[in-house]
Amino acid sequence: MGRQNLQAAGGDLGALNARIDIDVSSIDEVALFTAGTFVGTISFFVSDNGVDFVPIAGVDMASTARTTGVISATVAGKVFSFRTYPLKTLRVKMTAYTSGTATIRSTGYTVR
Repeated sequence: MGRQNLQAAGGDLGALNARIDIDVSSIDEVALFTAGTFVGTISFFVSDNGVDFVPIAGVDMASTARTTGVISATVAGKVFSFRTYPLKTLRVKMTAYTSGTATIRSTGYTVR
């Protein structure tokens, strides 16, 4: 079947506990792009049912190093990749916040 780009989603995180939920039920991998000016901590979670969430590690595409599921303070301009198959929801959440707004964009694709 080959690789198919399936969706683009995102939003802004500008407060403590602000979150973006991305439906990943039909995609294999998600790339997240961070932008904006902010001081805070963004954490990543996944769910297989849309209710119960657990942390997920990803890959920092600039260094190909695995993340621990947390991006700390002022990291605009980063790209992270997450394997999401066979999960339902990827959550991006501001778990600590001082100031500013982080803008999150995502694109997902399948290789099935």
